[in-house]
Amino acid sequence: MRVPNIWYAVPVLAVFLGVYFFLILLSRSVDKEDVELLLAVERKLGVDLKIIKKILRRFV
Repeated sequence: MRVPNIWYAVPVLAVFLGVYFFLILLSRSVDKEDVELLLAVERKLGVDLKIIKKILRRFV
């Protein structure tokens, strides 16, 4: 698939990641190790992923 401009690819990537995240939650395939990895990435990058952690708590 040829993309004439990078700005066309960004929304496609966002939709793909959203659907992928939804399917992961739907299949309940999130483990404690995945949450620990997310927390490590959060600490390393210095960002607060409060919304994602709140969603993951319901499915772990």
